[in-house]
Amino acid sequence: SYVWGMMYLTAGDLTLQGCMATNCHVKTTNGSIVGVNGGKSVTIEDCEFQDIGSEMSAESGDNYSGVIHVNSGSDASVIVRRTRFRQGPNCHSRLGGFSAIQASAGLTFEDCEFYDFQSGNGWAGLFYFQGASAKLSMTGCVVSNATVKTNGGAFGVNATSANIVLNDCHFMDCRCLNQADSAKGGLVYVAAGTCMIAMTNCVCEVVGDFDGAQSYNGGQININNVSGVNTSIDRCVFRGCRALNAGAAIFSKQTSGSLTVRNTLFTGCDITKQTSGAVCIYTDGTSDVKIENCTFADNLPHGSNSLLSPLSPKSANAKNYVKNCVFWNNRDKAGEGTLRVVSEPKYAEFENCVADVSGLTGVTLISTSPFKDAANGDYTLPKKVDGAPNPCLGAGVKLDWMTADSLDLAGNPRLRGNDLIDLGCYEFFRKS
Repeated sequence: SYVWGMMYLTAGDLTLQGCMATNCHVKTTNGSIVGVNGGKSVTIEDCEFQDIGSEMSAESGDNYSGVIHVNSGSDASVIVRRTRFRQGPNCHSRLGGFSAIQASAGLTFEDCEFYDFQSGNGWAGLFYFQGASAKLSMTGCVVSNATVKTNGGAFGVNATSANIVLNDCHFMDCRCLNQADSAKGGLVYVAAGTCMIAMTNCVCEVVGDFDGAQSYNGGQININNVSGVNTSIDRCVFRGCRALNAGAAIFSKQTSGSLTVRNTLFTGCDITKQTSGAVCIYTDGTSDVKIENCTFADNLPHGSNSLLSPLSPKSANAKNYVKNCVFWNNRDKAGEGTLRVVSEPKYAEFENCVADVSGLTGVTLISTSPFKDAANGDYTLPKKVDGAPNPCLGAGVKLDWMTADSLDLAGNPRLRGNDLIDLGCYEFFRKS
């Protein structure tokens, strides 16, 4: 097809169930499987689509949507369940390798798989947001090898507003391919509009050796020179994430907005080139930064000088809080020394944390690993360490978000009868 692919929906609703299609290409733009124009409803269940996408040259032009295109109108609905998608080897939409959302629409994906989607010299290997009030929800999905040359390996936001909710998802080898400073956000890139991003119980990891192909800033998440983006990350894992300059996991630079990271593990992250950018989290101007009950362990940056870089002056409108966190065996310069926890201590406030490096108010020095088996990637907390009580057990402070329903990274309750709070992303499982 030249445009609009297999199906173009301008009236009525569409349901696909139990279908399989292969070698479905669109020559230029607007979705190889379905285009949605206006407030229509599309439901896809238990299907498989192989070798799909746009064949248009990805170097220039407004080439949108390799698979599903939401064009205009309002309140369009796309619901996809238990379906596998794989982009064709010669397909590469410039704006949204899978979908471009140019309308007020709601897209829901449950238990779906996405493989090998790419956007060429453009934005967003999977989803490109351009319209107002677009909403994307993904639950129980797997995304592997979503790539882009420049901005947003999986998600790119260039819209007046957007909501992205990701639950129980696994993102593997999502990355930028350029090594220039134009490459931003291996997973998510936000460059315009107010936005809400919520990630819960997700894994973001880079497992392949891609010979330096990575983001310049924000190996996974890049919020770049905007305002009003509120990001919440809870019970997630950032493993093996890389960036050239700053924020191998998260880079947030905005004049207002918030970043909250809780119950999350950062391990194996790397800054490969520069010496000033934080290896895990870099913030500049973000009004409200909270890093709570997180574990930072075995990060080995080659070019960074700290784990965290909060550059916003601590004031009534710019607060950087780090509470109940564990910092252990994070090495600098390829293992030559212990990495600093924070680049500018005066801009961050620590409370009830432990680390193997001294010199920070609110951080207790520890000399022995508090983890069960860190050498094999097990960062849970044993009751004792070298015969002595584990210094992380019961050493935390109860925070306002901790309720009877609050969980740690393993899905165990944060609160028990005695309200003892452990440090890091895991609670020690006490018998009741």
